[in-house]
Amino acid sequence: MTAGGGSVLRPGDWVSFDGDDHQVVGLAGTAVRRRSAGGAESVVLASYLMAAPDFAVTGVEPLPEMEPVGLLETLPEPARAAAVKWQRHVVEVETGLPPSA
Repeated sequence: MTAGGGSVLRPGDWVSFDGDDHQVVGLAGTAVRRRSAGGAESVVLASYLMAAPDFAVTGVEPLPEMEPVGLLETLPEPARAAAVKWQRHVVEVETGLPPSA
């Protein structure tokens, strides 16, 4: 969200916007509810907030490192076979059709 990216906007985060610091107190769809350092609350569209020239997420920890893709292939064969079986089942539950349909 800053120029370098890598941040996720979450309730509790502090953001700089419109020359003031605000705490994110809620997220709903594309709306961000925020409370200024002075205690005034307002709601703003996330796109408007993040497009502001002075917008920055402040005081947040960096996102955790993502595991490399392909971890399934590193599992022992019995565990991999069980995972594939469950994956097929989950796809069928979510879509109503087995993956091969």
